[in-house]
Amino acid sequence: MSPPPISNETLVRAWALGPEALYPTPMEPVDTSALQAAEQLAGENLLKDTEKILSLGGISTQSILVRGDAATEIIRTIQSAEIDLVMCGSAA
Repeated sequence: MSPPPISNETLVRAWALGPEALYPTPMEPVDTSALQAAEQLAGENLLKDTEKILSLGGISTQSILVRGDAATEIIRTIQSAEIDLVMCGSAA
């Protein structure tokens, strides 16, 4: 089965990007379970490191690691755990 023909409008918009924009190179299937496991481990390690640093300053913490849309999960967690303070940061 062939892909549907590409419209002239699409051709005009994508011509500067090269043929890869219209006919992307097929990719190998991605093992999402391995990616998710690596992300989970990285998140857990980041939380442990952060908790250690904060504890050295006499700050007690409770960390929660969840997966999903950040805003939705933060609000859901705040409501379900009756949280008074949320601190957000980035490892970047």
